[in-house]
Amino acid sequence: MVEILRMRNPVQHYAWGSREVLARLQGRPVPSPEPEAELWVGAHPSAPSVVVRDGRDEPLEGLPFLLKILAIDAPLSIQVHPSPEQAEAGFEREQRAGIPLDDPRRNYKDRSAKPETVVALTDVELLTGVQPADRLRATAARLGLDWLRDAAAGGRPVLPAVLTLDDA
Repeated sequence: MVEILRMRNPVQHYAWGSREVLARLQGRPVPSPEPEAELWVGAHPSAPSVVVRDGRDEPLEGLPFLLKILAIDAPLSIQVHPSPEQAEAGFEREQRAGIPLDDPRRNYKDRSAKPETVVALTDVELLTGVQPADRLRATAARLGLDWLRDAAAGGRPVLPAVLTLDDA
């Protein structure tokens, strides 16, 4: 007989997250006290889901993937993941160098390539690759990103201009 179990799934808090989406999804009060960016469903060692069985939390084990439900409320950067060969080589290189797994300078915490797929349930705008300055200015204006529009208006490369912006 198939059994459906209740799960407890951890939420990751990042500045670009929503204070409403994941709280509503989980039936919690809105707004949440801090931004909630990702709901993780899986057996990731740093934030594993648990299943509730007979009132007890039991670890979720053996799930070969991590499902992330994102609640994006502000612009964010995307990650670039290595190929399987790059992941293996990078992990081995950092192991040989003696960099501890929990060291913040460590890039390869395991040998996995971590391929990703995105399924958008709402409208999402992606800026990928190198954009011509006029297109970047138009996109920034449409999105109300005055800081980016201004950075793209100077006739100089945009990335150095963005990297030198004040936090104000």
